[in-house]
Amino acid sequence: MIWAAISWHSAGSSISVSSQITARDYVNIVDNQVCPVIQMLFPNNYAIFQDENLLTHTSRSVHSWFEEHEDAVQHLPWPGKSPDLNIIKPLWSVLGSRVRSRFLLHHPTSSWRMFFNKSGTVLH
Repeated sequence: MIWAAISWHSAGSSISVSSQITARDYVNIVDNQVCPVIQMLFPNNYAIFQDENLLTHTSRSVHSWFEEHEDAVQHLPWPGKSPDLNIIKPLWSVLGSRVRSRFLLHHPTSSWRMFFNKSGTVLH
């Protein structure tokens, strides 16, 4: 699985994760990858961090981390069962089509299906 981040100004890091992300994994990613980039790009704390309304993202440990670091990272809260406003999801299909056109052009469609589902999301 790939975890990735983007902002209005630039792309963030992409992190390859070997399994489903747990709340502990997510806190480690935010703490070690996301927070330093946010602080570098937005030193005056003008950034607002948005994640999805997944169970992993709404766990107590994740909420605790954002509360402890509220001076460094502003976190956009999500009400329960709210629509997903994730801006990166449409980009997965763009990435998928570009990878297919560049690297899998001569392979039958069945070979790229093991990497991408119908929405273009990378499968693990």
